[in-house]
Amino acid sequence: MDQAPDYHLHSIRKRCRDQEGGARFGCPGLVEEFAGRVDDNPRRPSLDAGPQRGDVDHVTKVPSSPMSGRAMIIVAGGDSSRFDGDKLMTPIAGRPLVVHTVGAVAGLVDICVLVCREDQADAFAGVLPGVTVVPGGPTRTQSEMAGLAALPDEVELIGIHDGARPLVSPGLIGLLFDTAAGAGGAVPVLRPFRPLVRRSDLGPVPGAAVAQTPQVFRAPVLLKAYRAAAASGFEGHDTADVVRAFSDVTIAAVDGEPGNIKVTYPSDLDIVRAALDPSRTGPR
Repeated sequence: MDQAPDYHLHSIRKRCRDQEGGARFGCPGLVEEFAGRVDDNPRRPSLDAGPQRGDVDHVTKVPSSPMSGRAMIIVAGGDSSRFDGDKLMTPIAGRPLVVHTVGAVAGLVDICVLVCREDQADAFAGVLPGVTVVPGGPTRTQSEMAGLAALPDEVELIGIHDGARPLVSPGLIGLLFDTAAGAGGAVPVLRPFRPLVRRSDLGPVPGAAVAQTPQVFRAPVLLKAYRAAAASGFEGHDTADVVRAFSDVTIAAVDGEPGNIKVTYPSDLDIVRAALDPSRTGPR
């Protein structure tokens, strides 16, 4: 049986966290940049989380435009520790896997930001026209902060998507944005195909679901939550975990897609190849 965190998606209420002394991040300047970017916008709600930090003049932001209501951040800065190689750069139909992910979402939003490893930023910037490329941090939450810091002030809805999910459909993306516009947040979920239990006592987790991405939220809600996370040193296991820790917004559970798999192990590539490159379905 699988173990699962205590994770609820409906009517999530704020969890108070008091981390004595705070925390320091391992990526110098990243959190300071993000905290400053949020506070630089007077239209976004402020959060009493201590003194302002950092100078954000050097942060690269997407230029404002009349059509910038929906943004998608693709997080692709991980180390692929369970894959035995760089899964996001694995070639499929002549292109790296993460480029397929960008192609699946970029045309459906007004702004697309790719957060990648620092050593890959220049290479991606040269092959992804219309996509803003920024280097990430040492953790997923810090990489998400880097993507958020790059967005213009006019964004109304923000989705965060895993770079290892190239098979997400246009229909699911549209449904998530539409749902988040009304509810405040939306996360795609699937019923677990195996029983889930709590780590603490191995008891069953009733009503549990397996979360996917993209996870979409209204911009003020998401930015306020990540501002608080930056100030407290909180690290979430996904976007919704950060939001539920520092917000009382309702997060709507939307039916996910079985085909929207996350490439985690080499065997997962067989499914992706079958969908993206039918002429080469065998292991590589």
